[in-house]
Amino acid sequence: MDGLNQRWRDLYHLFDPKKRLESADDDLFVERPSAVAERIIGDLDFEPSGKWVVCGSLGSGKSSELVRLGRKLWRNYTVIALDLPSSSTRVDKLTPAEVLFLIGAAAIRTARDNAHPVPRSEENRLIDAFQGLLEPGSRLNVGEILQGVALFIPNLVAPGIASAVGAATGAARVAGGLLGGTTRTFQEGEPAIQELTLAVNAVLQKVRDNLPPPVVLVDGLDKVQDLPTIRSLFTSTRLLSAPTAPIIYSGPITLMISTVWNVAGSAFKRERLTNVVVQPPPPEWLSLEPAKIQAGREAMRQVVEKRLARYSLKSSDVFEENTLDALITASGGVLRDLIHLVNRCCRFAYDASKKNPEAKVDARIADEAIMELRKEFEVTLTTKRLEELKHVKQTGEPSGNSDISSDLLLSNYVLPYSNGKVWFEPHPILRGVRPDL
Repeated sequence: MDGLNQRWRDLYHLFDPKKRLESADDDLFVERPSAVAERIIGDLDFEPSGKWVVCGSLGSGKSSELVRLGRKLWRNYTVIALDLPSSSTRVDKLTPAEVLFLIGAAAIRTARDNAHPVPRSEENRLIDAFQGLLEPGSRLNVGEILQGVALFIPNLVAPGIASAVGAATGAARVAGGLLGGTTRTFQEGEPAIQELTLAVNAVLQKVRDNLPPPVVLVDGLDKVQDLPTIRSLFTSTRLLSAPTAPIIYSGPITLMISTVWNVAGSAFKRERLTNVVVQPPPPEWLSLEPAKIQAGREAMRQVVEKRLARYSLKSSDVFEENTLDALITASGGVLRDLIHLVNRCCRFAYDASKKNPEAKVDARIADEAIMELRKEFEVTLTTKRLEELKHVKQTGEPSGNSDISSDLLLSNYVLPYSNGKVWFEPHPILRGVRPDL
């Protein structure tokens, strides 16, 4: 009995929706249809200093895609993988200057981890440049922030030092995390900004002098939900495209909308990471080959089965017939939502196993998990949101009311899909609240 209970506890933690796949989790990665990593790798041969934004829904797999990209690039590049949420207090308040500084700090850390540290003079130059953008009298310890920057792929470094780097990264997450709206108001062309840009590029050049060419992966900006902050990062300035190295950012879903992208598109190349198609779209305006839908469902199934394989389990050992299929449909093809639903099922199955040691995730447990997630959507389903959701259901695209459209995209009430063209649908879990959705 204890062993069975422990199994459900283990699975509960394995299906933790808060955790992204790390580079050590390569066995769990599922190659999704139309993945962006391969396209970016191909583009790098033609755009050695290009800038990309991978945009998509929260939980669509952008972070995992960046990890996968880093794994594919590390033999030919020095991969600088900046973890913004672990390097700042408020990732949703980060200014372009703070992101630029953290890119320089991550490059310094990566060079040191690869046994070719950047000269202290360049490190001090970066600190001084950023200090010049803080509010007068600020007590922020810029040197401490620089030392506390976190990397999300710490073991893609020189062989033999991965374990030491991993330990150092854990310490960095404690020391760092002080940024988020700390810089003063500035003009893009003012001397302090120019000096910060020059300091970051000088650091990148030192990396380039001693190591394979740098490529920068920046994870976390997809979590920014405040529209003015999104505009300040991607459309109001060009600071995020200023470093002289290829950079791939994970970005918010609003950049998937053409009107928002018009300005950002002059500096970045957009890669849309749409959700996995797991059911036919509304038949009035789009049709898909059944094979594409089946491939999407199979990819989502593998997301679950690869995790179960860590405990030598098959899906039939854990799920009653058709229950995993029900969870896949309810997830809408959002990877994190599927993980979230399975996580809740494991919790309910744990309770059921106390009475029945042979308990599996059955239709009742699956419905209970879906209902819990549905309630999180239902509680904020206002009249204005309903009107927009109905418009999306009928037309396959946002209405153009930028505030409400962006709000629903950022909160995953509306999900993007792609089959040559991009279309949008209300999250299928909402149909339990409103059948007309």
